[in-house]
Amino acid sequence: MSLCKVVSTPFTTGAKFSKEDGSPKANGQIYRSIIGSLLYLFATKPDIMFATWLLSRFMQEPSQIHFTAAKRIPRYVKGTLNFSLTYVKQDSGNLIGHCDSDWVGSLDDSKTTNHALWLRKRLLDLGFEQSQGTLICVDNLFVVSIAKNPVQYRRTTHIRVKYHALKGAVKENEGELKHCKTENQLADIFTKSLGRERFEHLRSCLGVQQIMNHGAVLKY
Repeated sequence: MSLCKVVSTPFTTGAKFSKEDGSPKANGQIYRSIIGSLLYLFATKPDIMFATWLLSRFMQEPSQIHFTAAKRIPRYVKGTLNFSLTYVKQDSGNLIGHCDSDWVGSLDDSKTTNHALWLRKRLLDLGFEQSQGTLICVDNLFVVSIAKNPVQYRRTTHIRVKYHALKGAVKENEGELKHCKTENQLADIFTKSLGRERFEHLRSCLGVQQIMNHGAVLKY
């Protein structure tokens, strides 16, 4: 890959994949080797997390379409070797979460709420007391309304959300929902294949920044 042409995003915009895509089968051993290495790498490069996770679903029997998409990710990595995950010192240790509209599919078992509560406990173990309810930013005003208005929830029959668990977390000051604009929804970089401009904006918001050779932050 040393001579490969770099790309600006891990995925092409709007990329979608399926198990039965009609293309010839690819070399599974090489495919699994690529994805396995990327799964290790995204621990420090969250900007490739979605692409790697999505393609890892096809490791058993990848197609040429999956293989071509998998080879694109190292090309993106090559072009971002001078990018690093950075952390900024903050006075507040309060946990903040982001969740896009796809969360409804996961809320059959309240995964978003439960995971936030689990993280609160882990932070407490590390000495970071959560003085406020965990803020979960969502880009869906209707979801926020459901959590705050039980009457409206009872009139809602087309959405399967464990409202009581979420309402309980809010009542106990363990969680709070806040609406955020779609363009500021950080969760999108973990759930969608985005265009270059939006991808780079959210990548920067994650703390993945371009750095100089001596370690100073070039773009912040």
